Amino acid sequence: MPHPLAIKYGAGDPAAWDQEKRAKARDELHAVLGAGTTGKKRLSGEDRITLMRIWLAIIAAENPSEKPISDKGTKSKTPSKKSFHFTFPKFRSVAFIAGVMKTMKLADFAFVIFLCGITISVIALGYHAVREVLRMEEVKKEAEELVQWFKSTADERKKAEFKPTACQKNDARVWKDCVAALIAEGGPLYGKTNAFEPGRALISKKCDQQDTETIGTIIIEKGAIPIGSSSYSYTAFDGSEPLNKDFTLRVLVCGRGFHLIKVQNELSW
Repeated sequence: MPHPLAIKYGAGDPAAWDQEKRAKARDELHAVLGAGTTGKKRLSGEDRITLMRIWLAIIAAENPSEKPISDKGTKSKTPSKKSFHFTFPKFRSVAFIAGVMKTMKLADFAFVIFLCGITISVIALGYHAVREVLRMEEVKKEAEELVQWFKSTADERKKAEFKPTACQKNDARVWKDCVAALIAEGGPLYGKTNAFEPGRALISKKCDQQDTETIGTIIIEKGAIPIGSSSYSYTAFDGSEPLNKDFTLRVLVCGRGFHLIKVQNELSW
């Protein structure tokens, strides 16, 4: 059902109204459009467009200095009186726009600025969200490269000549030494920085809700199958785990809101 103001003012020509009626209609439309952005009085998209068109028509009617331009050799056609046909005003010159602005009240300017502010805020939030997604994808690519390194070196890690030596699979090595070697010279992540936020660590023990610096980092966890269960349960490394044992890894990325982004489960060491 059309909005009551659309029924009240939509069937007439604002140019034919007297100044008092136009002023009253403009104020009523302004009040409804301003209050209809939030709460129970929220307007539907169709009602907002309809009321906005009527409001602009009233503004244009108060500035009759801009005459319509007709084609040469043609006669202007009179709109049918049976139905109302609204034509959106054409801003043909700076003078017309300036004339419209002269008829606008302070509240009208505030309303336009309010709408512009909302539009700019939505665009800024969207741009920020897209940038975060792209940066997180870069971190995920680095985690995928690490997963590929774990897979390709599964047999090589048992050899004495394997580099980095801190990740050799023997009883003299522990997990914290290997993690440090992953980003040191000769490691698969050497020379890389945190693509999500430069200056943050590339690898963290866990996605810690008490530490925002872990967002955008790579997480490596160890897995085990608990007694009575058929699926792996993963926990953080404490760093003292000997590398000569077989265990299962999981590689993740700590996403925005501390959401864990899976990269690889059940990766054999």
